[in-house]
Amino acid sequence: MLELLKTKRMRNQFILGVGAGIPLTAKIAHDTGADFIVTHKEEMFGADGRMPVIARAGYGGNCNEIIMEQADRYVAAANGTPVFAGVGPAEPYTNVDRFTEKLLEKGVTGVTNYPTAGGWVGSYGNGIQMAGVGYSLEVEYLRRWSRRGAVTLGYCFEPDQVKQMLDAGVDILSLYIPRTENESHGWDDAPSEDKAVEAAIELVETARREDKDRIILCSGATIHEVSDIHKYLEDIKADGYISDESVECVTIDRSVSETVARYRRLNTCM
Repeated sequence: MLELLKTKRMRNQFILGVGAGIPLTAKIAHDTGADFIVTHKEEMFGADGRMPVIARAGYGGNCNEIIMEQADRYVAAANGTPVFAGVGPAEPYTNVDRFTEKLLEKGVTGVTNYPTAGGWVGSYGNGIQMAGVGYSLEVEYLRRWSRRGAVTLGYCFEPDQVKQMLDAGVDILSLYIPRTENESHGWDDAPSEDKAVEAAIELVETARREDKDRIILCSGATIHEVSDIHKYLEDIKADGYISDESVECVTIDRSVSETVARYRRLNTCM
C-alpha cells in the first residue's frame, strides 16, 4: 500500500482516503477507486445523524469495542482496498496492543489515532495530558505499531503534534483544516477561511521542513465540495485529502433530500 501511495506522490497524483461511517460507503469507495478507507467511532456517529464531535467526549460506547465489532464488515465491503481503523489507546479497559493484533488479524491494513485528544486545547486539553491520556499516548501507540510493521496514519492539529508524529515514524500524516466560521455550528472561536488555510499551510510547511518525503494529506469537515479541495490543495500543497463529511454525510443528505422532494412532488397515485 505505502509503495503505491509513494508512487502516486512522486507522480503528483492526487491521493484520496475516504472516511466511512457505514460499510456501504466503504464498498462504494472501493468500487470508485479510493486509495484507502478510514473508519472510526466519530465517522459512525456522523453516519448516524449525530454531531461527530460528541464521540470524542466518550459518549455512545467504547470506541474500541465498536471498531472491533464492525471491522469484519468494513474489510469485507472494502474488498481489498486498504482499511484504517481508529483506535483509542487511552481507553482504560482495553489492552490496546492485543486489541490491535486482533484488528490486523481481521484484515485491517493499518491503525490511526481517532477518536483523538489532539483537538482539545486550553485547560481541558492540558488536564487530559496531565492525566496521562492525552495526545502523547496516541503518539507512543503509533510509534510502537510503526516499529511492529503496521501501516500508521496520524492525525495532527498543531505544529508540535506534526513533529511528534514524524519522530514516531508514522507513515502518513493527516493535517487538520479547522472548521471555518461558516461551518462552525456556533463555535465562537472558529477562524475565517483565510485563517483556516493559513493554519493548514503552517502544518504542511512544518512537516516538509522535518521530512520532505513523508506522505502529507489534509482533512477537515470544512470542505464539502470537490472544487473546494482543489482550491485548498493549491494553497496548502498537501499530497491529497481524507474526506470526513464530504463524501458520506453531505452526499447522503443532499441525495436523500432531493430524491424525497421529487417523490413528494408526485400528486397522484398510479
